[in-house]
Amino acid sequence: MVEKNPRTILLFLYFSSGISALIYQIIWIRLMGEVFGNSTYAISTVIAAYMAGLALGSWYGGKFNKKRSNQLLYYLLLEIGIGISALLVSLIILNIDNFYGIVYTFLNQNLTSLLIIRFLIGFILILLPTAFMGATLPTISKYIIRNFSKLGSDYSILYFVNTLGGLTGVVLSAFFMIEYFGLYITLFCAITLNILIGFLVYIIFYRSKRPEDLSIESELLISSSGSKPENSPTVFTEYNSSIILLTAFITGFTSFAYEILWTRSLVFFIGNSTYSYSLILIIFLFGIAAGSVLIKSFIDRIINFWKVIILTQSAIILFSILTIFLFTSFPHIDLFKPGHSNWINYLSHNLLTTSVIILIPAILMGITFPILNKLYINRIENVSNKVGNIYAVNTIGSIFGSLICGFILIPILGINRSIVFISLIIFVLVSYLIIKFFSLKKYRFFKFSLPVVFIISFVILFFINLPPFISYDEKDIEDIIFYEEGVSATTKVYLDPDGHKKMTVNGVLMGGDSNKAMRKQKMLAYLPLLLKQDVKDIYVVGLGTGATLVEFANFSGSAKIDCAEICPSVLNGSNLF
Repeated sequence: MVEKNPRTILLFLYFSSGISALIYQIIWIRLMGEVFGNSTYAISTVIAAYMAGLALGSWYGGKFNKKRSNQLLYYLLLEIGIGISALLVSLIILNIDNFYGIVYTFLNQNLTSLLIIRFLIGFILILLPTAFMGATLPTISKYIIRNFSKLGSDYSILYFVNTLGGLTGVVLSAFFMIEYFGLYITLFCAITLNILIGFLVYIIFYRSKRPEDLSIESELLISSSGSKPENSPTVFTEYNSSIILLTAFITGFTSFAYEILWTRSLVFFIGNSTYSYSLILIIFLFGIAAGSVLIKSFIDRIINFWKVIILTQSAIILFSILTIFLFTSFPHIDLFKPGHSNWINYLSHNLLTTSVIILIPAILMGITFPILNKLYINRIENVSNKVGNIYAVNTIGSIFGSLICGFILIPILGINRSIVFISLIIFVLVSYLIIKFFSLKKYRFFKFSLPVVFIISFVILFFINLPPFISYDEKDIEDIIFYEEGVSATTKVYLDPDGHKKMTVNGVLMGGDSNKAMRKQKMLAYLPLLLKQDVKDIYVVGLGTGATLVEFANFSGSAKIDCAEICPSVLNGSNLF
């Protein structure tokens, strides 16, 4: 079996490694959420720390591989190392709440200090296993990418296999394993899978004493005579390598920024459940995997790679702007109206809505990254180092994209304007690539259209009122009197046709000043006071319109009342009640 197709076996093992990697991410977010809280800040810092570990492992893994001849043994140790370190990290997370409680008290609930400490804790804890994960890509690429004439298709299939593994991990953990077996058994299965992969590599390739079956066919992009292989990309220079890495960084930045923006937008239409977020991740990964498969068949026959990159990025810009109008249209199209009568209808509706927004740009993103790798790898001997470098740069871009978009752009610009702003970043990149690699004399249309498109986008960004997000439950809006898109949620206060005020958070009704709404809000205070009249302390979770808090204050005598609200936008909106 080894003699016939060892690469197929390695690809299957790498697919399995992708499954465990996404299972870890989902479980660690769940476990750390119990300690740090499930706010946008907490989840984002955990994901950023996770991605930072991947980038670090990819960068140093590629450099380490460059100096090692027996990298199959290195891959074996990495997989076992992922499993063992994941076990240790998980045990620490399960027992870290006491330590974090002391830190929380010491910092006197200072949000900025807590954000920094939270990131450092998350980074330190998951650095080792995620660094091992990041190092697996440059390591295994040495054995999958063996011939320069097939470099593009080989990397595309490698990218596809690992992405498909991640998608499978999300489906298994989010929809089946956690529900039926619980967090701990699911975690144990992921740990076992990584260790099993390591032992299978040893048994299949080392006990058979045929690791040489995976010997590398050496072929230079530019030979000593200065010629280059047929169908190879543009001659590689250090200057071009800087442009390639810059493009990799920006595409990583914008892809994760879009993912954050579309996730925040889709909450209005598919709900705020764990399943909804999992569906968004599934469609995103599926699109990337599909894009890498689509490009596989003809990537090694492309003559002008920059033209393909320019076209794919331009298509992403157009579709991104289109999504602003799609979000406005969803509530008025029967096809996208929610069907929550049963589980299948719920999933089908959310799957359809998510696919319309995310699938096409995700496919385009999946096409772009294999092309960048094809451009960047100048010698087959440098595969590990080059793959590690470009993956690390792309991942670092992803980290900055998610953090800057979530914590800075959305609070300042709002979701729709942030979509336009990210599109402008891609537009600037596309314009630079056109100017750099194409003669504007030949493409006169671009010479005049580039500044015009930029000015139009700039005007839209800062001077045109873009439509707010309206969910299916907000069809009774007569007039919006308050609208704020914060870091964690979008809060809206509006008047219905009867003149009553209502507050919604991410499109879900929180309360209002009508008689029906007031009865419900007051009852939340009356019921616990009926059960226990002589109270000394009261803790209200969620401010909303403030009606429940006021009723506690009116009827609880001298009791001390604390109210916790995670969204500053809700605090601002409650002033209207």
